[in-house]
Amino acid sequence: MVVLVFCLVPGATAQVSAPSAAAQGRGPRPKPDVQDFYKVVYTGRMFGYYRFPEVQTFGPQKCEGEIDEQSAPEAYEFSQAIRKADPKDTALRVATGDNFGPFLLARQMWIDDKGGKRLEEKEDYTEDNGHWESNENLSPAAYDTIERGDSPVPIDNVGCFIRKMHFDAIVPGEQDFYFGPARLQGLAKYLADPLKTSAPPTHMLGANLYMKTNELPIRLPR
Repeated sequence: MVVLVFCLVPGATAQVSAPSAAAQGRGPRPKPDVQDFYKVVYTGRMFGYYRFPEVQTFGPQKCEGEIDEQSAPEAYEFSQAIRKADPKDTALRVATGDNFGPFLLARQMWIDDKGGKRLEEKEDYTEDNGHWESNENLSPAAYDTIERGDSPVPIDNVGCFIRKMHFDAIVPGEQDFYFGPARLQGLAKYLADPLKTSAPPTHMLGANLYMKTNELPIRLPR
Protein backbone atom coordinates (compact mmCIF):
# COMPACT_ATOMS: atom_id res chain seq x y z
CA MET A 1 0.00 0.00 0.00
CA VAL A 2 1.42 3.37 -1.02
CA VAL A 3 -0.15 6.71 -0.12
CA LEU A 4 1.61 9.77 -1.51
CA VAL A 5 1.09 13.33 -0.37
CA PHE A 6 1.88 16.31 -2.61
CA CYS A 7 1.76 20.02 -1.87
CA LEU A 8 1.15 21.98 -5.04
CA VAL A 9 1.82 25.66 -5.63
CA PRO A 10 -0.09 26.69 -8.78
CA GLY A 11 1.77 30.00 -9.09
CA ALA A 12 5.16 28.30 -9.15
CA THR A 13 4.24 26.14 -12.12
CA ALA A 14 2.99 29.12 -14.09
CA GLN A 15 6.13 31.07 -13.29
CA VAL A 16 8.35 28.37 -14.77
CA SER A 17 6.41 27.88 -17.99
CA ALA A 18 5.62 31.56 -18.68
CA PRO A 19 8.10 34.30 -19.69
CA SER A 20 9.80 35.94 -16.74
CA ALA A 21 8.27 39.03 -15.15
CA ALA A 22 11.34 41.09 -16.06
CA ALA A 23 11.10 40.08 -19.72
CA GLN A 24 7.48 41.26 -19.78
CA GLY A 25 8.40 44.64 -18.27
CA ARG A 26 6.57 43.96 -14.99
CA GLY A 27 7.84 43.75 -11.47
CA PRO A 28 8.56 40.40 -9.80
CA ARG A 29 5.57 38.24 -8.94
CA PRO A 30 4.71 38.07 -5.25
CA LYS A 31 5.47 34.89 -3.34
CA PRO A 32 2.50 32.49 -3.15
CA ASP A 33 0.31 33.01 -0.15
CA VAL A 34 -0.49 30.07 2.14
CA GLN A 35 -3.91 29.93 0.48
CA ASP A 36 -2.20 29.10 -2.82
CA PHE A 37 -0.93 25.78 -1.48
CA TYR A 38 -2.94 22.65 -2.20
CA LYS A 39 -2.45 19.29 -0.54
CA VAL A 40 -3.17 16.17 -2.60
CA VAL A 41 -3.36 12.65 -1.19
CA TYR A 42 -2.79 10.30 -4.10
CA THR A 43 -2.93 6.54 -4.37
CA GLY A 44 -3.61 3.98 -7.07
CA ARG A 45 -3.63 0.33 -8.10
CA MET A 46 -5.52 -0.83 -5.01
CA PHE A 47 -6.67 -3.87 -7.05
CA GLY A 48 -9.80 -4.40 -4.94
CA TYR A 49 -7.83 -5.36 -1.83
CA TYR A 50 -9.59 -2.68 0.20
CA ARG A 51 -13.32 -3.24 0.64
CA PHE A 52 -16.16 -2.41 2.97
CA PRO A 53 -17.95 -4.60 3.79
CA GLU A 54 -15.11 -7.11 3.57
CA VAL A 55 -17.42 -9.59 1.81
CA GLN A 56 -20.33 -8.40 -0.30
CA THR A 57 -23.56 -10.37 0.10
CA PHE A 58 -26.45 -11.04 -2.22
CA GLY A 59 -29.12 -9.89 0.21
CA PRO A 60 -29.94 -6.34 1.35
CA GLN A 61 -26.72 -4.57 2.27
CA LYS A 62 -25.98 -0.90 2.85
CA CYS A 63 -22.83 1.19 2.78
CA GLU A 64 -23.11 2.34 6.37
CA GLY A 65 -21.25 1.89 9.64
CA GLU A 66 -17.63 2.40 10.67
CA ILE A 67 -14.65 0.59 9.19
CA ASP A 68 -13.05 -1.34 12.05
CA GLU A 69 -10.09 -3.68 12.37
CA GLN A 70 -12.17 -6.77 13.15
CA SER A 71 -14.66 -6.68 10.27
CA ALA A 72 -12.42 -5.24 7.53
CA PRO A 73 -8.71 -5.36 8.53
CA GLU A 74 -7.23 -4.33 5.16
CA ALA A 75 -9.65 -1.42 4.78
CA TYR A 76 -8.98 -0.36 8.37
CA GLU A 77 -5.21 -0.35 7.80
CA PHE A 78 -5.67 1.81 4.72
CA SER A 79 -8.00 4.19 6.54
CA GLN A 80 -5.38 4.75 9.24
CA ALA A 81 -2.76 5.59 6.62
CA ILE A 82 -5.13 8.07 4.97
CA ARG A 83 -6.00 9.73 8.29
CA LYS A 84 -2.30 10.03 9.11
CA ALA A 85 -1.61 11.70 5.76
CA ASP A 86 -4.69 13.95 5.96
CA PRO A 87 -5.80 14.23 9.61
CA LYS A 88 -8.09 17.23 8.99
CA ASP A 89 -9.72 15.69 5.90
CA THR A 90 -9.03 18.85 3.90
CA ALA A 91 -6.72 17.49 1.17
CA LEU A 92 -7.81 16.57 -2.32
CA ARG A 93 -7.99 12.75 -2.36
CA VAL A 94 -7.47 10.98 -5.69
CA ALA A 95 -7.23 7.27 -6.60
CA THR A 96 -5.70 6.61 -10.00
CA GLY A 97 -6.45 3.35 -11.75
CA ASP A 98 -7.13 -0.32 -11.03
CA ASN A 99 -9.33 0.19 -7.98
CA PHE A 100 -12.13 -2.38 -8.46
CA GLY A 101 -10.19 -5.52 -9.41
CA PRO A 102 -8.92 -8.11 -9.96
CA PHE A 103 -8.82 -9.32 -6.32
CA LEU A 104 -11.29 -12.19 -5.86
CA LEU A 105 -13.52 -10.72 -3.14
CA ALA A 106 -13.79 -7.50 -5.15
CA ARG A 107 -15.27 -9.50 -8.05
CA GLN A 108 -17.58 -11.84 -6.15
CA MET A 109 -20.37 -11.77 -3.60
CA TRP A 110 -21.58 -14.30 -1.05
CA ILE A 111 -24.92 -15.95 -1.77
CA ASP A 112 -26.90 -18.14 0.61
CA ASP A 113 -30.13 -19.40 -0.94
CA LYS A 114 -31.82 -22.67 -1.95
CA GLY A 115 -28.77 -23.50 -4.03
CA GLY A 116 -26.55 -23.42 -0.93
CA LYS A 117 -23.77 -21.12 0.24
CA ARG A 118 -21.37 -20.03 -2.47
CA LEU A 119 -19.46 -17.16 -4.06
CA GLU A 120 -20.81 -15.85 -7.35
CA GLU A 121 -19.31 -13.42 -9.87
CA LYS A 122 -20.79 -9.93 -9.60
CA GLU A 123 -20.95 -9.66 -13.38
CA ASP A 124 -23.65 -12.36 -13.44
CA TYR A 125 -26.03 -10.13 -11.47
CA THR A 126 -27.69 -6.78 -12.10
CA GLU A 127 -29.84 -4.41 -10.08
CA ASP A 128 -33.54 -5.11 -10.52
CA ASN A 129 -35.99 -2.95 -8.58
CA GLY A 130 -33.38 -2.00 -5.99
CA HIS A 131 -31.83 -5.42 -5.37
CA TRP A 132 -29.46 -7.87 -7.02
CA GLU A 133 -30.98 -10.35 -9.47
CA SER A 134 -29.45 -13.03 -11.67
CA ASN A 135 -29.09 -11.93 -15.29
CA GLU A 136 -31.20 -14.96 -16.21
CA ASN A 137 -34.17 -13.84 -14.10
CA LEU A 138 -34.37 -10.11 -14.71
CA SER A 139 -37.66 -8.32 -15.19
CA PRO A 140 -38.49 -6.83 -18.63
CA ALA A 141 -37.79 -3.35 -17.26
CA ALA A 142 -34.31 -4.41 -16.09
CA TYR A 143 -33.57 -5.96 -19.51
CA ASP A 144 -34.59 -2.70 -21.18
CA THR A 145 -32.15 -0.87 -18.90
CA ILE A 146 -29.32 -3.20 -19.96
CA GLU A 147 -30.20 -2.82 -23.62
CA ARG A 148 -29.84 0.95 -23.21
CA GLY A 149 -26.24 0.34 -22.14
CA ASP A 150 -26.76 0.86 -18.41
CA SER A 151 -25.85 -1.54 -15.61
CA PRO A 152 -27.17 -0.26 -12.26
CA VAL A 153 -25.40 -1.23 -9.03
CA PRO A 154 -27.33 -1.32 -5.71
CA ILE A 155 -24.08 -1.65 -3.70
CA ASP A 156 -20.42 -2.44 -4.32
CA ASN A 157 -18.03 -3.10 -1.45
CA VAL A 158 -15.05 -1.51 -3.23
CA GLY A 159 -17.16 1.50 -4.18
CA CYS A 160 -18.41 1.77 -0.61
CA PHE A 161 -14.83 1.76 0.68
CA ILE A 162 -13.83 4.48 -1.79
CA ARG A 163 -16.67 6.71 -0.63
CA LYS A 164 -15.96 5.96 3.03
CA MET A 165 -12.40 7.17 2.47
CA HIS A 166 -13.76 10.47 1.11
CA PHE A 167 -11.98 10.21 -2.23
CA ASP A 168 -12.89 13.25 -4.28
CA ALA A 169 -12.16 11.54 -7.59
CA ILE A 170 -10.92 8.30 -9.09
CA VAL A 171 -9.53 7.51 -12.53
CA PRO A 172 -10.33 4.10 -14.08
CA GLY A 173 -7.52 1.75 -15.09
CA GLU A 174 -7.35 -1.44 -17.12
CA GLN A 175 -8.51 -3.73 -14.28
CA ASP A 176 -11.56 -1.54 -13.67
CA PHE A 177 -12.96 -2.73 -17.02
CA TYR A 178 -13.09 -6.32 -15.75
CA PHE A 179 -16.91 -6.27 -15.72
CA GLY A 180 -17.17 -4.36 -19.00
CA PRO A 181 -17.70 -0.65 -19.75
CA ALA A 182 -21.44 -0.66 -18.93
CA ARG A 183 -20.83 -1.94 -15.39
CA LEU A 184 -18.03 0.61 -14.97
CA GLN A 185 -20.57 3.31 -15.84
CA GLY A 186 -22.88 1.80 -13.23
CA LEU A 187 -20.10 1.93 -10.65
CA ALA A 188 -19.45 5.57 -11.55
CA LYS A 189 -23.12 6.37 -10.91
CA TYR A 190 -23.02 4.45 -7.63
CA LEU A 191 -20.00 6.46 -6.49
CA ALA A 192 -21.74 9.76 -7.24
CA ASP A 193 -25.27 8.90 -6.03
CA PRO A 194 -26.05 10.74 -2.75
CA LEU A 195 -28.86 8.27 -2.01
CA LYS A 196 -26.61 5.19 -1.88
CA THR A 197 -24.84 6.19 1.34
CA SER A 198 -24.35 9.11 3.69
CA ALA A 199 -20.65 9.28 2.71
CA PRO A 200 -19.68 12.09 0.33
CA PRO A 201 -19.88 11.33 -3.41
CA THR A 202 -16.81 10.40 -5.44
CA HIS A 203 -16.53 11.36 -9.10
CA MET A 204 -14.99 9.16 -11.77
CA LEU A 205 -12.82 11.01 -14.27
CA GLY A 206 -12.25 9.68 -17.77
CA ALA A 207 -11.89 12.51 -20.25
CA ASN A 208 -9.86 10.30 -22.61
CA LEU A 209 -12.54 7.57 -22.72
CA TYR A 210 -15.53 7.17 -24.98
CA MET A 211 -18.01 4.39 -25.62
CA LYS A 212 -18.90 3.21 -29.09
CA THR A 213 -21.97 0.99 -29.33
CA ASN A 214 -23.26 -1.17 -32.16
CA GLU A 215 -26.77 -2.55 -32.38
CA LEU A 216 -26.77 -6.35 -32.48
CA PRO A 217 -29.47 -8.31 -34.35
CA ILE A 218 -30.51 -10.15 -31.17
CA ARG A 219 -32.59 -9.46 -28.10
CA LEU A 220 -32.01 -10.61 -24.57
CA PRO A 221 -34.36 -13.42 -23.43
CA ARG A 222 -37.53 -12.43 -21.64
